Amino acid sequence: MRNTLWFLFIPLLFVQCGNGEFFGKKEGKIIFDVTFPYEQPSIKMTLYPTEMICYFNGKQQHSVIESAWGMVKSEFIIDHKKKEFHHLLTSMGTKQIMSLNEQQFPVWINQFPAVELIPTDETLVIAGYECKKTIAKFNNDSLPFVDLYSTTELHLDGDNWWNTYAGVEGTLLGYDVEQYGKRMQVRAREIVFEELDPALFQLPTDFISIGAVEMKKTMDGIVNDYLN
Repeated sequence: MRNTLWFLFIPLLFVQCGNGEFFGKKEGKIIFDVTFPYEQPSIKMTLYPTEMICYFNGKQQHSVIESAWGMVKSEFIIDHKKKEFHHLLTSMGTKQIMSLNEQQFPVWINQFPAVELIPTDETLVIAGYECKKTIAKFNNDSLPFVDLYSTTELHLDGDNWWNTYAGVEGTLLGYDVEQYGKRMQVRAREIVFEELDPALFQLPTDFISIGAVEMKKTMDGIVNDYLN
């Protein structure tokens, strides 16, 4: 599992979907391809995540990304109406959940580097939708800039109160991100509008509840155990 767990932070950073309708349809999923184009091929890469899915129903979203064979999985259930943020972490059989409301959320997000958003006139078509490029510059100079691609052709945006990239206009369909010496590229492959099972947005009852500081320590511990 070495070099497979750094992606735990990723869904926190970008995926916006949930509020609004598109041609009368307000629920479905965005399927993202996850690739590592800057990595040299190796047997370890068979453990890397290859896909992420964001389910949305007009008021809520549920994003899922996991390593091969589900050894480590991060899920984010967001309630845009109630302004609740839930991070579900499953690692080697241990299940933990962090639940925050809008007032509590800064305790979590402020543990990560802040960003400055730099708009550009560049565009890129992703999954059939024209996306505008925004550059995210981290206040921490040691982190590389991140290219964000968002479209206003879809009306699936949350209000971004929970998002590190709050302020980006439209739905994010693509980005690069680098953490722990690995650079990952995420691009939306397909957007499917369909009726979803309401159970997708219900919180499980078999997870141990922890706070924001404890969740950050847990994630850091997983990374240290398997990356160092």
